[in-house]
Amino acid sequence: MMNMANSKAKKWLLYGALIAPIVYPKLKNFYDTKKLRRQFQEAQFLRKLQTKEN
Repeated sequence: MMNMANSKAKKWLLYGALIAPIVYPKLKNFYDTKKLRRQFQEAQFLRKLQTKEN
């Protein structure tokens, strides 16, 4: 029984090792673009405030 679980864990590790390099960059890219978009919106908002003051 222990051997079965061990082989299953090994299989999952193998799949994880194969899938992670494909999935991780996409997730990272997604979060980075979200962060960049937020920074961009904040910059636009500040620019609007500055133009209103002038």
